[in-house]
Amino acid sequence: MNRQYMKVSWLCAALALLSGCETGGSENSTLQSGIEGSGRGITTSGVVTALGSIVVNSVEYDVTRATVTINGAAALESDLAPGHVTIVEGEIGADGTRGIATRVIVEIAVAGPISAIDVELNRLTILGQTIAIDASTSIEGRIEGSPLGGLDVGRDVEVSGFADSSGVLHARRIEPRKPSTPLFVTGYAESVDTSTRTFSVNGQLVSYAAATMTGFEARALAGASVRVTAQNIEQGALVADDVSFRDPRLPGVSGDAAILQGWVTRFGSKDDFDVDGHPVVRTASTSTEGVSVVRLDAFVSVRGALIANGVVQATDVRAVLPGHLTGEVAIDDGIYGISGLLTAEGAFRLNIAEWSGGPPVSDSGVGQLVGSFTLAGRAALGTGVLIGEGCGLASAGRFCGKDTAIRIELTKTGSTIDEGSSGVIRVATANGEEIWPLHIGYWGGRPGFDPAFDLADLQGLYELHQAEFAQSGSVMMSVDSEGRLFFQSAQTGCTGNGAISRHLDRAANLYDVQLKIEDCNDSFGYLNTDFEGLSTLESMTPWDYDFSVQRMWVSTTAGAASPAAITVWAGAVQ
Repeated sequence: MNRQYMKVSWLCAALALLSGCETGGSENSTLQSGIEGSGRGITTSGVVTALGSIVVNSVEYDVTRATVTINGAAALESDLAPGHVTIVEGEIGADGTRGIATRVIVEIAVAGPISAIDVELNRLTILGQTIAIDASTSIEGRIEGSPLGGLDVGRDVEVSGFADSSGVLHARRIEPRKPSTPLFVTGYAESVDTSTRTFSVNGQLVSYAAATMTGFEARALAGASVRVTAQNIEQGALVADDVSFRDPRLPGVSGDAAILQGWVTRFGSKDDFDVDGHPVVRTASTSTEGVSVVRLDAFVSVRGALIANGVVQATDVRAVLPGHLTGEVAIDDGIYGISGLLTAEGAFRLNIAEWSGGPPVSDSGVGQLVGSFTLAGRAALGTGVLIGEGCGLASAGRFCGKDTAIRIELTKTGSTIDEGSSGVIRVATANGEEIWPLHIGYWGGRPGFDPAFDLADLQGLYELHQAEFAQSGSVMMSVDSEGRLFFQSAQTGCTGNGAISRHLDRAANLYDVQLKIEDCNDSFGYLNTDFEGLSTLESMTPWDYDFSVQRMWVSTTAGAASPAAITVWAGAVQ
């Protein structure tokens, strides 16, 4: 998610479930004494998920003595931010949860003016590159109440993220382009024309006639992974000042530990594939979790060691199995139902509500959990926030109007979040931490979203049985063949316009939702803003196959003045 969910002390508390991470006292000296002299070299590639110093791939790195570069230029620790995709070199302690960084390398994948926006598909175009935005994207300077956080055509930005096999860049951070940042594109050099000295990167024409060619000693340009630096665009072509070869191999020495995450960008076989462009091999002894879904454009995490030529020999490959999760949670003296979605990237949205013997008749939700899971052996660690629901009602709950930090600690019965997985939700309240026992598993006992639907299959008229803006009477929601949705409530005055689009996993019955609500009356006026989230089609029960129910879990974006969440249960009108 696009929130800095936890401070380092919370990270250590969560990781204590696995490793006994220490907190308190002289933390920096404890960290160094636990690593220096006994630490192992490590290289990791992933996204910065928290600061203080930085957390990458669930490991906290002290960066106070590290050399930091952004696109090859010297930078400061204060320049690092959540969402930056980075390579960290250093040492890791024996517990595997803390390290000391010697070098932090951040690469801005694309930098330049936005030339086109597709609000319905949550996509931008920058220098010919397609940029996908989702719930995990952090947008600096986000403007609440505006589509895509206020990003518009002409805005000059720089983007850090992961590319998939088709070259679509899935943004993890978007921020204003700094004066010192030139125009950038990264990708593979295609359509090389040595006579005109041009090539293209994901469709963007590049002229390299006057460019310095860096790192191409005895290397061919055609098909190479490149970073193009420029100051000008002439007649649609990016006029390159420098074209640099991007070495796909991870830095480090043979035997160093290696951790990386990203989309599978090349899939030769289950034993030979690339993750975010970095080569990975498996052996007969490699531990796998969810490996059946490791395929082209699956999102995976890999742990292992560097071998010759910077290749990662995996000891552990994990792919989160997405699906619809259900279970129960104990709060005070009551038992509540929990239901929601888990994506292949580990993101979750879970509603906590009173049990119902059938379709819900009102919004009785305690709140919505929004965050992401990290899998580690038998444990699944979730970090995120709890956002209150039903906040326009007389019985508005105590979690309304704020992001309440939570973490979920699960012990799995198998390799996935199987039926019967149990643990606790830790909720940080003003009166101290509350602990809510939890049982959870896949809806119907199996992971995944099946079957796969086209957007046209969502088309129809739905009656809203659960949604805070539909308090009584018959409120209908329409969805057209392109995923556009509309509703209007006579009682609350709320009008909603939005769009449903395919999530990253195109084969799954999982969708991204963008929703703008307007015109709500005073009691529900706090809902007059933008929402984003996930949706799926489901049946009335796990044993039916009518797929006549549209479920949605949406919330306001990070930093909203008054955070709000809405869970929707809508039955198709026959």
